[in-house]
Amino acid sequence: MTQARCDDLVQQQRELEAGVAAFNPDRAMTLNKPVRLTLTIGAQADAAAVVRTAGGTPGQASTVGIRIGRYMTATLTGSAFNIVPVGDPQRDLGASSAETWQWDVTPLSRGPQTLQAQIETFAESEGQRTRISLFRSDPVAIDVTVTGEQARADAINQANRELETSKPLLDNLAIWLGSLAALILAAGIVWWRIRNFGRRPKDDDKKPE
Repeated sequence: MTQARCDDLVQQQRELEAGVAAFNPDRAMTLNKPVRLTLTIGAQADAAAVVRTAGGTPGQASTVGIRIGRYMTATLTGSAFNIVPVGDPQRDLGASSAETWQWDVTPLSRGPQTLQAQIETFAESEGQRTRISLFRSDPVAIDVTVTGEQARADAINQANRELETSKPLLDNLAIWLGSLAALILAAGIVWWRIRNFGRRPKDDDKKPE
């Protein structure tokens, strides 16, 4: 790298604007139920508005100081989640100092889990984004709890479907058991009649005249 290019990068870094990034997902999520999460950035002077734009309860928002430039990227990671960016994570802010990133996030494991967001600002050359990083924020780590409520609901629904499928069989079984009971009763009556066929009734069995 030439000295001139090095001096240019130093100057770009000095000109980065002081800003803030806010991330405020729900702290309780449901297993296998996707949610859309938002991270916002803006000028330090507009920190309150940035926090509001991030959504959720403002008092719970996690923020981190950043340096805003023209070319920026936001990433969201979490080993217990399936994370799909909404739109291109790499942004050209132009003259703006505010931006929003979103992800569709699906929890894959129950229990306490961690999501981690990070902002990076890149240098430019002749109006184009380069791979040279001028700033990388501290990670914004959010602890969430993933419950199995959706899994239990799915299990209940599956059990109901299986019950509906087996209902005709249960109805046929009830009819069969009823027929079997009637057959046993009839066989008992026949057996009693055969056993007592030809026997004279006892005196006690005679009806009084």
